[in-house]
Formats: sequence, structure tokens, C-alpha cells
Amino acid sequence: MTNDIPPMLIVEPSGRERRRQLSRLLNDGSNQPDLESIKSRLRKIRQSLLYDNGPVIERFQRRVSGYSGIRVKLARDSREAVDYIEKNS
Repeated sequence: MTNDIPPMLIVEPSGRERRRQLSRLLNDGSNQPDLESIKSRLRKIRQSLLYDNGPVIERFQRRVSGYSGIRVKLARDSREAVDYIEKNS
């Protein structure tokens, strides 16, 4: 008797199915998406990221720090970001 591991097949959802999954999340699973409620929910998500983006930024920095030649520069505002890009491009 051998302890061979049986072959496995891993299938990821297609782009279309992934969009459907995200759509269901945004409209709380209801069958009829309400455009205004989706906009409101997206607005809340955007606002929460604008004011509490520390964990998102930290995760991004950790992920990209492993790539050679990548530097992360945090800008206080869009003007500082543009200035940095202009000086370093």
C-alpha cells in the first residue's frame, strides 16, 4: 500500500464570476441592485480608507519591499506626490 497523494485540481473563479461575487457583496446579496445604495456603500469604503489607511499602507509597503528597485515614498498631499514624480522621472 502506498501513501500517494491524489491529484488535486484548483480552480479560481473567472473574472466575470469574481465581479459577480463583488457585486453581491456590494448590494448585500439582494437580487435587485440599488444604484444609490451601492454608491453610498462605495463612498463609505472610500472615506474609511481616506481616514484610516494606515493598515492598508503598511501592508502595501511590506508587499512591495521584497522587489528590488522599488522605493515607497509617502506624500502628505497630491502636490508633494507630483513634485516627487517630476523630480525623479
